[in-house]
Amino acid sequence: MSENSEHIWLMSEKLPTTLAEYGQDLTLQAYNDLLHPLERDDAYELRVLQILGWKQKYSAILMEHDNGLEPNVIQGIAIRIAKENADNFTNVQIVALQVENLLTSTQVRADFNKIVEEILANSRPIILYIKDIHRMITYPDKDLFDHDFRVSLRQKHVQFICSTTAEIYRNAIEVDSALNRSLKSVPLKRYAKR
Repeated sequence: MSENSEHIWLMSEKLPTTLAEYGQDLTLQAYNDLLHPLERDDAYELRVLQILGWKQKYSAILMEHDNGLEPNVIQGIAIRIAKENADNFTNVQIVALQVENLLTSTQVRADFNKIVEEILANSRPIILYIKDIHRMITYPDKDLFDHDFRVSLRQKHVQFICSTTAEIYRNAIEVDSALNRSLKSVPLKRYAKR
């Protein structure tokens, strides 16, 4: 089978309507060589994929330490999937949610729930990347919006790669046993030698 036919799904699979409005397909960008991480870190990329690959449908939350590693890890994961170098993730799309655009919507909760339903109905598996998840779960309509996120995570088993700061993780997520059970943490630390 030719490389083009192996990856034809990447070119033909358009994002659903609402997700296309608020999301960017990182896997397609990776296939088209539009992602250029400054450095790759196999250990972090593989750890996130390991969490996402567990049977229990866990999601991963990256704990950023102001070291710039997060975009490299996310882009590296998208590249692995696009180049078919990620076991059990064939045809998976990594889609980055544009949080700023979503939160300025006049119907933010309705749009988020539409995105969740589109992911569940999509013919290809979609994993949603949400940078700075704390911006969503501390939204002014927190009690209601936080409920929507929890339902999508724990009952509908939508998978996410989220990120937040280490401090917010400790104060808002780690102390919440229900949320912490579904979001498995990956602390991003830069070492002199790996």
